[in-house]
Amino acid sequence: MKRMIDIMMASLGIAIFCPVMLFIAALIAASSRGPIIYRGKRSGLNYEDFYILKFRTMVDNAEKLGRFSTARNDPRLTAVGKYLRRFNSRR
Repeated sequence: MKRMIDIMMASLGIAIFCPVMLFIAALIAASSRGPIIYRGKRSGLNYEDFYILKFRTMVDNAEKLGRFSTARNDPRLTAVGKYLRRFNSRR
């Protein structure tokens, strides 16, 4: 029963936010070259690796162009990326 509720709520969330995500994807595609989605490797529980998917906020191949950490005025950030990062909950 819990699994069914989880699936229903996730489907509802996707349906509600799909237009917003499509709009953001279109902005990213129109404003800079490269993929729309960034796939990053992270370390999780018990140091097991997993991949995170998120909208790309930096230029393509940003890892090769600079440091791992980014500042607010990092030149590798795209215009849309600067706007999206303002809504990041971790500051």
